[in-house]
Amino acid sequence: QTLMLELTRQQSSFMEDIDLRSANLDKEKQQVEQEDRIRELEAQKARLAEDLQRRTSELRAVQSEKDSLQRQVEQHQADKITIEQQLDEMAEEVDSVLRSLEEAENVAETQAEQILSLQEQLETQQLETSSRNHDDSETPNVSRLERAEETVRLQADKIL
Repeated sequence: QTLMLELTRQQSSFMEDIDLRSANLDKEKQQVEQEDRIRELEAQKARLAEDLQRRTSELRAVQSEKDSLQRQVEQHQADKITIEQQLDEMAEEVDSVLRSLEEAENVAETQAEQILSLQEQLETQQLETSSRNHDDSETPNVSRLERAEETVRLQADKIL
């Protein structure tokens, strides 16, 4: 019976030892799993840090390109305003030239009318002089004709 008790006690002790070892193994297993998980998380953290750094660099490059494009847009807008101002100035100059040409055309028409009128007067005077030449002596009439022609020429020069 003592042997039985001893065996039971040893069995109990052995079972406690097995339970304790099993608990220790479970703890070690958990610790190993936690260490593995920590390593996985650290590796993931390193990958995420690299990815973050790469994306940050890409964002900086995109921002730099955006800034460059913005400067170009601003320059194009300034150029557009300058060109519009130049076009407005040119349009004003063209309008001014057109007005001047219109005035010159009006003056030319008036002068042409005056020259035609003077030519008609000259022809009339020549006809009158010619008919008088037949009636009177020729010398005074020729000088009158020359004076009339000279007067018409002077008036035409003044008009021009």
